[in-house]
Amino acid sequence: MNRVFRGLLALTLLSSVVAYADDCGNNCCGHDAYPYMQIRSQGRNAARQLVGVEQFINRYDMECTNGMFSVALEYQKSFRNKRLAGFLFGKDLVNCCDLFVQGSQVADRHAKAWMADYFGLPVDFDGKVRFCPKIQNVIVDLDLYLGLDEAKEGLYFRINAPIVWTKWQLCPSETVSVAGENGFVAGYMAEAAVERSAMPANFLTAMAGGATWGDMKTPMAYGKINKCDCTKTRLAEIDFTLGWNFRLEEDSHLGVFLYLGVPTGNKPCSKYLFEPIVGNGKHWELGAGFSGSWIFWRDCECEERYMGLWIDATIAHLFKKCQCRSFDFCNKPNSRYMLLEEMEKNDTDPKINDGATPAVDATYKYKKSLIPAVNWSTFNVDVKNQCTSRCCT
Repeated sequence: MNRVFRGLLALTLLSSVVAYADDCGNNCCGHDAYPYMQIRSQGRNAARQLVGVEQFINRYDMECTNGMFSVALEYQKSFRNKRLAGFLFGKDLVNCCDLFVQGSQVADRHAKAWMADYFGLPVDFDGKVRFCPKIQNVIVDLDLYLGLDEAKEGLYFRINAPIVWTKWQLCPSETVSVAGENGFVAGYMAEAAVERSAMPANFLTAMAGGATWGDMKTPMAYGKINKCDCTKTRLAEIDFTLGWNFRLEEDSHLGVFLYLGVPTGNKPCSKYLFEPIVGNGKHWELGAGFSGSWIFWRDCECEERYMGLWIDATIAHLFKKCQCRSFDFCNKPNSRYMLLEEMEKNDTDPKINDGATPAVDATYKYKKSLIPAVNWSTFNVDVKNQCTSRCCT
């Protein structure tokens, strides 16, 4: 029982260091917005794979095959909700969590407000949405270690298979100051006027997808905001490690290893903003690393009481993978939520005349179709990552 308690305490302390090591101050929404966030795989945690089992791996003076199988349980939760919101919406947020949505005819429109007209909301609509993103993970880590000392002293093989349940929550709450009564006049969103009753009730209803109005006949298919919790349960990846400890002593070791990560999680489909991802986005991973330990103090009366240092470092390459990603226009954060006019070649009306201005030549003409920009700017693309490193001491 004491051994289990020490292992849980050490893992808690190590996890706390990781949780707070990425503090960059209070500037939570001073950067551009990003349509997709790739986190480090929930399955990769050297501390979790080390604490509690360090006395059963890299064993000294073994002449036969030996092994260890462990099951570790871990819970993770994000804390800096405003930083997550700032990552997704960037400089458009007010107070790092509020997004204003206002119609084109609202007096004194906020400088950062999104245009309500783009979402089929009235030109006099006035509302605000507050976001409080959260991520929670529950990980059941299955770990098998085989010491192959019978074949070669210090040689070992390890398989790690973490099962992950993850929940991603945007937690949006909308406050509507003015629901709006004015529909779209004829010629704005369609040739005929669009009544208020044919429009979405509010911003979150429009962002859920399925809403159409006027010439906008194709609902939003990507980048939608889900008011409900998004969860996913999968095997994050299967990690294979082949290593050799070239130095093995009773209270220390040094070794090198090769690492292969087989992806078994999911990859982004861009259907929703802030979609749950298990694993590293389906990237195959290959790398190498080294490990070492040094126990510098042992209790003379009880050898299970000791203090030491452990290090486990991996440098790995994530191979190219085809993923579905949404894009903004160049230097225009969140521009994927604009409305686009669909045009066609003008073969019938060489002159365009709106009655108020002189006729002009026109190569293209309006096709009487509006489409959400995100439907057009979402593609299957090859995603390539730079080298990643992992180090635990």
